[in-house]
Amino acid sequence: MKWILTALFCLTSLASGQNGTTPPETAGKPKWIQKVIDLKYADANVLAKLLGNMEQGGSPDRVIAQGDLHAISIGTYDPSFVKLAEEIIQRYDVPPARGAVIPQQHGVEIVAHILLAAPKGSSGDALPADLAPVAKQLRSIFGYTDIRLLDSALIRGREARGSEVNGMLGALAEGVKAPTSYRMRIKSMRVEQDGNRNSVTLEGFTFSTRFQVETGQTQFQFMDVGFDTDLSIPEGQKVVVGKSRIGASNEALILVLSARVVE
Repeated sequence: MKWILTALFCLTSLASGQNGTTPPETAGKPKWIQKVIDLKYADANVLAKLLGNMEQGGSPDRVIAQGDLHAISIGTYDPSFVKLAEEIIQRYDVPPARGAVIPQQHGVEIVAHILLAAPKGSSGDALPADLAPVAKQLRSIFGYTDIRLLDSALIRGREARGSEVNGMLGALAEGVKAPTSYRMRIKSMRVEQDGNRNSVTLEGFTFSTRFQVETGQTQFQFMDVGFDTDLSIPEGQKVVVGKSRIGASNEALILVLSARVVE
């Protein structure tokens, strides 16, 4: 009988240890909450902006619109902020009122030209005629006299949605190993009207490429080139988005965008 009572006492002590208080090293530490809320009708960017305005000053809360997925990502230490976000989204993510006019979502076409420019060279202005004004601007501002077209890409999409395109570049600057891949991505597009003229706003536009640069007879190192920006492109105009030096000489990779609104 004494052995049985001793065993029961040990089991009771073990259970008490398992159900005791939180260890000192984890007590009081808030837990990070991550949640993705799907949307049916509302614009993710508009709702994310509304929720972002409700964050407290200095709060680490994160509200990120996922327009191409029709969702909102929320990260916070405060469960009450998640509950507030769910209530706000439930309130505004509703079908349009009967008889309401639903704004038309235009189609958008973005044409991207990737150029290689240098202060001297033998290729001359090897460009299509419609890029002549851009070449003139590059010569007058940056002093480039040798400009050639590496590749062109067409990005199609619709308002409030994202789009993406990938491609390959041919031979670049001296000492750069080809071929080289590139990627262009747009998180969301929006058409705005100013009188009789349209402009296309690109939110979260990124261009990225990685290539190998020769550092020795048989040695190479990777070099990353990219642009990350929000921009507005007036319809019918060509906009120089960015330029980045590549290779060991003064060549530069230049990205030119134009936009067209389609029904």
